[in-house]
Amino acid sequence: MSIKILKEIKELIKKEFGHVIISDPVIIRRKLRILLDDGSFIEIRYPTVREYSLHWQKGSRIIRIDTAPHHRSLKSFPRHIHFKSEDHVIEDNITDLKSSPRENAKRFLNFILEMREKI
Repeated sequence: MSIKILKEIKELIKKEFGHVIISDPVIIRRKLRILLDDGSFIEIRYPTVREYSLHWQKGSRIIRIDTAPHHRSLKSFPRHIHFKSEDHVIEDNITDLKSSPRENAKRFLNFILEMREKI
């Protein structure tokens, strides 16, 4: 299941975000790696439709949305965002467990494109 999801997301990325990627996204060990034109990268993991990790990084700066069952106090549980550091966790108002993996990946990339110059 996860490789099929990643292939679908890869095609979406090439089609809709080709202007900000520097090479063809690559699937490596059940994760999709995307290199962006600012020297940052994105890694997407989707073991199941309801479990995912969407990770952007440039140097020590990170934004990662995942569904690991931590941070039960957040309204968006199990979804949460690691923002700027592993220790800074906030509610996820970008992705939705009811949305398709393609839609969540698209929302994440649009968010990253807006945020990457601000953090």
